[in-house]
Amino acid sequence: MLVKVLSLLLCLGTITLWVTSYTWGVYAGWRSAWQRGDDYHVLGVATCTGMGGILLGADSRTDRNCSPDRMKRLQRSNPPGHRFRAEGQPPGMYVGRTVSRKSIWNRLGFNCEYGDDHKEYELLRRITHEHGPDANDVAGFQGYIAFPAWIPATAFAVLPGIAVMRRLHRTRARKEALCPSCGYDLRATPERCPECGKEVAPRGGMNGGSG
Repeated sequence: MLVKVLSLLLCLGTITLWVTSYTWGVYAGWRSAWQRGDDYHVLGVATCTGMGGILLGADSRTDRNCSPDRMKRLQRSNPPGHRFRAEGQPPGMYVGRTVSRKSIWNRLGFNCEYGDDHKEYELLRRITHEHGPDANDVAGFQGYIAFPAWIPATAFAVLPGIAVMRRLHRTRARKEALCPSCGYDLRATPERCPECGKEVAPRGGMNGGSG
């Protein structure tokens, strides 16, 4: 019962995010930064909604052989330690890229990308070289998957849907004097189903009497 209630709550929550993602997205992410020798590492995972979709992503970055000045700049932009951030954002800030492609797959809201973000890191290299001898190698990885919000909403709706259908079936069986297991007519034998042998609790009107 607890699993069904939790699944229902998750379904309703996902539907809410699905509907609101067209006007306002939600971002939630965790980032960790730490120094190891002259290298500075940043690791992050995030999920966000936008334009009817959900994105799950992860990225990492390492600045190697940092000078003291460069290390201070990195620590200001990504303070050492662990941080969790959750906030609203304009729709499509992230997921919008997944529905702007020409392929049918992307137009439906599906996408998957991974690998080095070469353009970003090349730009960072040029910027750091402009600062003189403290230019650093920047290595990193970025990847994400995006999918329509109706997929998890449908998945979470399965268990509550089955529970509702079973409840409706039992209610109809009691109302029409049918076996809740196989649907056999129990008006002549209201206490046990002669078809499947299931015992049925006696209820008023099961024998078809007018009372």
